[in-house]
Amino acid sequence: CTSRSATQPASASGAFATSTSVPAGTLFGYQFALAGNAQLVSFSVHNNSATDASNVRLALYDTSGSLPNTRIAHTTTAPNVPGNSTTTLPVVFDAAGVCPGNGQYWIMILADSAIDLGASPTTTANTLSVAGTDLPGTWSAGGTVSTAPQTNLWLNVLEP
Repeated sequence: CTSRSATQPASASGAFATSTSVPAGTLFGYQFALAGNAQLVSFSVHNNSATDASNVRLALYDTSGSLPNTRIAHTTTAPNVPGNSTTTLPVVFDAAGVCPGNGQYWIMILADSAIDLGASPTTTANTLSVAGTDLPGTWSAGGTVSTAPQTNLWLNVLEP
């Protein structure tokens, strides 16, 4: 399930002039289309604030209806994500050898401190923001989906 390196979604990487502030203890993320048979390599997050963020975790979920469903992969906790920088974290698979199929997925973040994510001036996405203390294996946090700027969370993948 591999071939060439890519960033998914490509519009999420890079520096954005504006930010979306995610409060501490908030599950936040957005829905995006992932090309089928992509091999997950790593997660990346850009902290758009001058302040470091603590205990940051990311996860990828498949979609059920309009909400996240089952966690496919996640990261270990990054104790510190420095301000004004991008941090890349390795993938921890929830099931061995998973190459997600073509479809809609959710990339989610949770931090113990507030984090400012760069917000795209041109690309919007279905976003979700709910209080939480963990990135659960099966989504149970509920939430209401809204349209907002896409933020600096992305996957680094190998795609066919």
